[in-house]
Amino acid sequence: MELASIHCLGGFEILIRLFLVPTLLTKLKRCQNGLDGTRPAFDQLTKSCMERKLPVKSWALAESLAMEERGEALRIFDVDHEKSPTLAEITLKLTDAGGSSNDNANIVHWISDGIKAQNDQWELLLISHPIVC
Repeated sequence: MELASIHCLGGFEILIRLFLVPTLLTKLKRCQNGLDGTRPAFDQLTKSCMERKLPVKSWALAESLAMEERGEALRIFDVDHEKSPTLAEITLKLTDAGGSSNDNANIVHWISDGIKAQNDQWELLLISHPIVC
């Protein structure tokens, strides 16, 4: 029985050495390259925030506290973002705005807002799917 256990453990060790270790080393190297590549931009951003007297030190303190406590404390890293409205949502909002005494101006604004929304949609499409010639 013990010989079989040792044999199985040896196979597992070989599996780790052949596959897991090289994979982890590759990931480590990619992480280090990523950090080295973003370090100048991070330093420039930190310098700019300090020049504008933003609370960089309190942010760093909050980060280290979150890293120590883990769990719910890590929620400070969640990004608050809003999805941009679709053309249909913009149109609905503009039509529900109600009428006023200056209907011609409202129609012009409604048309220009629609054109801007359509243009924004095209820009987002081109950013996410660039055309390569």
